[in-house]
Amino acid sequence: MRYARLTDLNKISNPELRAPLLELKQQRDRAQLHPVKTAPKTNGAATGPRTYTASETINIEEIAKLSPIDYDRKREALAEELGIRLSTLDEAVKATRRVGASGQGTSVTVGDVVPWPESVDGEKLLDEMATAIMLHIAMSAVEADTIALWCVYSHAFDLFPVSPRLGIRAATAECGKTELLRRIRRFVNRALECDGLSAAVFFRLIDASKPTLLLDELDNFLPEDKGAILGAMNSGYSRKGKIFRCVGDYNDVRAFSTFAPFVYAMIGRPTGTFDSRTIAIDLRRASPEKARSLTSLEDDSPEDKRLSDMGRKAARWVQDNWDRLKAARPDMCDLVNRAAMNWRPLFVVADCAGGTWPERVRKAAAAAMAVRADQDIRSELIIDIKAILDGAPAVDQWPSALLVEQLVAMEGRPWAEFGKPPKAITQNALARLLKPLGISPQLVGTARKGGYLRWQFTEVFEAYASPPPLSNLSTSQNAMDTAQESNSQLLSEMGNERLEKRDEPNNDAPVRGRELSQGGAQNEYDLELPEF
Repeated sequence: MRYARLTDLNKISNPELRAPLLELKQQRDRAQLHPVKTAPKTNGAATGPRTYTASETINIEEIAKLSPIDYDRKREALAEELGIRLSTLDEAVKATRRVGASGQGTSVTVGDVVPWPESVDGEKLLDEMATAIMLHIAMSAVEADTIALWCVYSHAFDLFPVSPRLGIRAATAECGKTELLRRIRRFVNRALECDGLSAAVFFRLIDASKPTLLLDELDNFLPEDKGAILGAMNSGYSRKGKIFRCVGDYNDVRAFSTFAPFVYAMIGRPTGTFDSRTIAIDLRRASPEKARSLTSLEDDSPEDKRLSDMGRKAARWVQDNWDRLKAARPDMCDLVNRAAMNWRPLFVVADCAGGTWPERVRKAAAAAMAVRADQDIRSELIIDIKAILDGAPAVDQWPSALLVEQLVAMEGRPWAEFGKPPKAITQNALARLLKPLGISPQLVGTARKGGYLRWQFTEVFEAYASPPPLSNLSTSQNAMDTAQESNSQLLSEMGNERLEKRDEPNNDAPVRGRELSQGGAQNEYDLELPEF
């Protein structure tokens, strides 16, 4: 590519072109006034690692100060003068610039947990950890037991072929997910909190530091194209998990290990393969009275030290029982396949700790399997309720009887034959399924019968039934789309004649059986509610 001579700058009238050429001329003039002093060329092949003399170090620091354009023009001559390869000079300059760069963040350090100086009783330690968790966060005893076991397991994760993820989830905000992560950080091995990262950062962090990653608000910081990072996270479930990348000037293929334990917190529930690799803790919002009774945690407080000491005790117990943990082959009871793989590390820890913990871990696993089954049907319920409500956007109050009637009428759905023995879902069954999501029946309509208000579902729709981004529709199975595409078209396929479009909506007239909400929104449907 040909450039204008730098001495003819006055002839260039275009200011956008003249400015960079003027900068080039000034850089050239400075280089001529202060030439870079290079070390004399050496003869013969050097043996062993290349070391730099004091003068060469100064030269590299000076070279690193050159602009990218000047460096590109001079790098071959400089490498020859120093007697080194071009790639060696490039790496040295890159490293010097990285060290001297400002505003480029700080280096990542992950500290080891210093084991407790005395031997530790595993049963008492787990009791202490589970009790502390319940004092700080509102949850059930089996969930606290699960967290305590997983935290101890993190100190011995290298002993197991898989690393189950600990998922802290909730249907709504303000359920204690972030606060629970703060407590877990004190218990686990080599904790590293992170509020956002890319796939490249993820596998490089894991390969270099082997931390226990604590990822908060996973649903928010994942990029729109989630395939790469979720692929890396799923890869790290297996001890053999690796990511391959080309590195260096010669594109050498290098393997990066992705195997490490991590905890994530999110609203909603992940899909498919990511969820199947998770041991889930589902939090619910504490009542005001319960929230006031919970123990607070401040950094560098006595309580902070007490929790951190439990992490040190966990490190010491694992260190002393390494061979027992490695040799253990627990009875997995009714668990099979992926569920058995996920829970095996926790069964091993519980069996080696002894006391009541072998029974407690099996109780926790059975409870988790029951919750997972309930979550599957609950997710389907939320998606179907959203389809019903989307089909009547002007209706804000839904009597329980009508909502149940609409659910039962949906073809191909489980609500017409629900439960054991199979029968149509009842209003009470609907209320039981919605209660863990913080949704309870309200008095609706002029007759003030039990039912639900549209706004009650806003948060759970976003968490469980939000459509994936348009750009991800073709690859939604590979993404953290916490729910599925909208099923609102099901209403039009049900053959339900109760929803008819009105030609002349009347904002003031009540829908039969209930009044319009106070939004003043037009009622576009004549919804024939039963008279109460």
